[in-house]
Amino acid sequence: MCSRDINVQPLVCRYEQDATVPRSGRDAAATTGDSPVIADPEAHALNRTFAVNAFVRFAPIRLVMVQGASPSDCTFTLGPDVPRSFLINPKSGAVLGSVGTHSFSMSVLARDTRGRTADVTSFAMKVSLRDTDVAEFGPNERSCGPGKAVDTAEFEFDKQFTCDCSDTKYGGDNCDLAVAVADEGDTGDEGTLQAVAGVLVAVALIAALTLVVFKYRQYRTSMVAFDFETALQCMVSRGLIDPLTSQDLQIPREIKRGDVNIVHKIGEGQFGEVWIGKLDEKQVPAYLCAVKVEKVDAQGAVPESDSLESEASLMAQVPEHPNLVSLIGVVTSGSPTLMLVSYCENGSLLK
Repeated sequence: MCSRDINVQPLVCRYEQDATVPRSGRDAAATTGDSPVIADPEAHALNRTFAVNAFVRFAPIRLVMVQGASPSDCTFTLGPDVPRSFLINPKSGAVLGSVGTHSFSMSVLARDTRGRTADVTSFAMKVSLRDTDVAEFGPNERSCGPGKAVDTAEFEFDKQFTCDCSDTKYGGDNCDLAVAVADEGDTGDEGTLQAVAGVLVAVALIAALTLVVFKYRQYRTSMVAFDFETALQCMVSRGLIDPLTSQDLQIPREIKRGDVNIVHKIGEGQFGEVWIGKLDEKQVPAYLCAVKVEKVDAQGAVPESDSLESEASLMAQVPEHPNLVSLIGVVTSGSPTLMLVSYCENGSLLK
């Protein structure tokens, strides 16, 4: 069991770190979806390098002794030098967030009901680019050109990586040696070839212009917010909503896409994915929420079904209840569609 005495007068507290085992054995923070869980911050974070913008989590802290107060009355806060991208649970001391681009000092403070504070733990967070993000760390101090930079998780901060040229028509250490192609010879008339080339260029330009116009129109259409009022009236006519309540229909609140910061994926279903997100609308303090993201295909196209919008329409009609997940709002302007609901930190509203 990890514990220590912290002698900060008049508040004296001792804590122990929950025995949470890291999910990743990598020496650096993994990308979203494979973030390390730090069991003992001082044991795991010292002499540890994290990748730029990596997402990390620190396990909860349990106070076992507080002089002159009950441990359950204490709350946790982050130190003044911790980046704003980190959030802390004031009751459990669990910390999560993105490390950003610069090294910094992480510190956690405990505060009792009389306002006395103590430094629970503090340590340095070293942030660095991965080897594959720095061209000079490649073979011959160059990048891989059309090839793929390859590095192992165990050595992704040792300032060197290799190149994989298997998916290209090139070879060499840096995938920059072209494969020789036999010359078949040119038996056609040069003037005819130039004329054909000119026609092909003209056709290509027309096709490109047509595609640009089509994409622009598609973009303008996608930026129009979903018409929930018409959809609700349709649901009433189909019997999905009681006609007696149709005079007081609630329209889901449209949220600006730029106010939603998707942080960490926690689940996936047939029609979409569920992420932990951070909603910052400037008027109120930012807070965590669950974000359901509409699934798109490999080409970025969204399904024709309005299942996510229909779900939001129905949730908007349900009054707030302590045992029900409540709808915060939706983002239907642009793609993909997002639905924001209250975040159940403990996994179940029945707990």
